Amino acid sequence: MRIGAILKKWRVVSDLELKEVAQEIGIGESALRRLEGGTQKPDAQNILKMIHWLFMEEPNGDSENSQHGPESSGEKSGDEIAVGKGK
Repeated sequence: MRIGAILKKWRVVSDLELKEVAQEIGIGESALRRLEGGTQKPDAQNILKMIHWLFMEEPNGDSENSQHGPESSGEKSGDEIAVGKGK
């Protein structure tokens, strides 16, 4: 699964609007829409921003209680992040 699809999955699971997530990540709404749709590949800086958003630490520094990633919904994720060519 590509990182954009993973972002979209967790955005929807978290019941967040695209605009809100784009602001939190620090990228434009149109860029996030293209990333989620798979029509744009992220650069290294945006990959780091998206990973941080998915797995960001709580204010107390507890990274095991991510606000947005797979652990936040109680689901186990076997999804792998594929960037660039291939899967």
